[in-house]
Amino acid sequence: MQCSPDPEDVAPMAVSTHDIPVFNEAFDPYGPEGFLALDIDTFSKFMQRTDNRAMSKPTIVRGIPWRILAICRSQQGNRHSVGSRNKTNHNFGFFLQCNNDDILQKRGMWRCYGSATLEVLNADGPSIQKKIHHSFHNSEVDWGFSNYDNYETLISPKEGYVVNDTIKLRCRFTADVPSGANYMWDSKHHTGCIGLRNQGATCYMNSILQAFYFTTGFRRAVYNMEVGTEPNESNIVLAMQRVFYELQMSNEAVETNSLTRAFGWDKLDAFNQHDVQEFCRVLLDNLETKMKGTSEEKSIPNLFRGNMKSFIKCTDVEYESSRTESFYDVQLNVLGMDSLERAFEAYTAIELLDDENKYDAGDFGLQRAEKGVKFVELPPVLHVQLMRFQYCGVEQKINERFSFPEKMNLSNCCELSPQLTEEDCVYSLHAVLVHSGEFHGGHYVTYINVNLHESTVDPTVSARWCKFDDDVVSRTTTDDAIAVNFGGEKTMNSSAYMLVYVRDNAIDQVLAPIPDAHIPQTVSRTFEMERLHRNREKKKLEEEQLCMNIALVTPDIVATNHAFDLIDQETLHDQIPHEIVWKHMMTAELYQFVHDRLFEKSARPRIDMFDSDEEAKEARRNSINTINPRSFRFRLWRMTDGYGLERLSQKLTTRLRPMEVSV
Repeated sequence: MQCSPDPEDVAPMAVSTHDIPVFNEAFDPYGPEGFLALDIDTFSKFMQRTDNRAMSKPTIVRGIPWRILAICRSQQGNRHSVGSRNKTNHNFGFFLQCNNDDILQKRGMWRCYGSATLEVLNADGPSIQKKIHHSFHNSEVDWGFSNYDNYETLISPKEGYVVNDTIKLRCRFTADVPSGANYMWDSKHHTGCIGLRNQGATCYMNSILQAFYFTTGFRRAVYNMEVGTEPNESNIVLAMQRVFYELQMSNEAVETNSLTRAFGWDKLDAFNQHDVQEFCRVLLDNLETKMKGTSEEKSIPNLFRGNMKSFIKCTDVEYESSRTESFYDVQLNVLGMDSLERAFEAYTAIELLDDENKYDAGDFGLQRAEKGVKFVELPPVLHVQLMRFQYCGVEQKINERFSFPEKMNLSNCCELSPQLTEEDCVYSLHAVLVHSGEFHGGHYVTYINVNLHESTVDPTVSARWCKFDDDVVSRTTTDDAIAVNFGGEKTMNSSAYMLVYVRDNAIDQVLAPIPDAHIPQTVSRTFEMERLHRNREKKKLEEEQLCMNIALVTPDIVATNHAFDLIDQETLHDQIPHEIVWKHMMTAELYQFVHDRLFEKSARPRIDMFDSDEEAKEARRNSINTINPRSFRFRLWRMTDGYGLERLSQKLTTRLRPMEVSV
């Protein structure tokens, strides 16, 4: 694979492009994938001119344009070879081009990772397909093959790639969200969801919180919890309610500082990655403890708790010993397993106790027996922890390929009964939590099917997977959410480490949407007041940057001062009233302002100086033009505590000296 020269070096040849519909009418220009087509109708003529170029019409994906770029490369034969000295070798270049419009190139530094399948169609047989993966950036806008395939093969009538002197190029591609200083990705606008800000190394926490948030049954329980009397700084319930409320109501990425403070973490803890499974359990245990004795006491167990039976059953006599235990997640081995189904089979596999390992059955003596585990109750929300991190002589991450289905039936692993029917064993995949990196560090993201409830209620609605990468949320394909995260040698140490499945017959209960109007009033009132206070503080800070504080010192005040300075510092700061003025105020406006404060208030209309409307700007200009400087019977002098360069050599008797402010 090579990067082609800049397409602007040579003017492209006029080539007709057949318009092929991109997906459907609901095509999302900020979506994750696109399709490109380019038909070169006069291929023989196109390949006669060196560096001839053709580009398809653009398809917008992730908000930026993508094109097919075809190039003719002609290379003279080897002059040392007798038969090929005068022969011209044609090379056909096939590239995917990203974001090469002039306007977009002026944005400066940008980067966008994409993968594609470059395809040449065949009229009679299989097409030629070649895959590329590349991180496009402003200095490398195209990627592909400078010699896609043997030219003689392409033009051969027997092969079927060029028919009636027309070659058909196709490209299906996917792209990540572009990054760069001048690219502002609006997650709320493009996906309807917002992300969580990373405090340093809290991506693991963000991934879990997003999975909990989209489990709306859990979110509803958190909304209904009693805050209690704990101080706000250490109140985990209040912090969780705040995070969930902001995720539902805000338009910008949400801070999690209040939640980490409630856990008692300092800033250093925010830069240390904690164990994800441990964090998940600590959070659920903490909330479940605070729910005891309230109306929400059974909310968490009713969502996440299941029961499994460990048993030993004799094969030759009627004797069985069993014990039932509760679980909130299932931990499965990845090492030596190739799929989730295989891991569950191994987890519930029956072990035969025989020979020297016979079971002591009390009065029956030593007996042959079967030992195993069966699920006797499955939760509506099943958390599956994949044991990717293990100690195998050394601490390491296991990145073996481990597939998992979008639909799962666990009936073979269960002890069916009237309380656990086969219908209760069918699950749909709701979220995939992914780790990229090594044992001691890396990055965590979450893929969530935000449309699972709607697609269950209405079968015509398709899955809608989104990728939650801290504060960036983007649409993604089903393959990118599931198959790409199976792990394996080619995945750059990126693989799923936790799966969230929702039982099909509980989806309507667990994932039912929560309208804004159904949020408890105590919750909405609390955080709307917080938001109002934040907005006021933000506005105050913005105004402080745009304003300045002045003191109006009149001659009679100066006359009463008998100290060394023109005005006593204590009098200046404590007794004289101060006024706030805009820093960008014109001198004429300043004179008018002082006149209104010290003398007679004028009847001029009040004009907002920061109104960007053209009419307001014109009104301000007209108002300034009507101010007559000679109408003011006073002059303004600016009191400074510095000296101009031209007066540095002079010894002045005061630190504060006046400088006239002329109109």
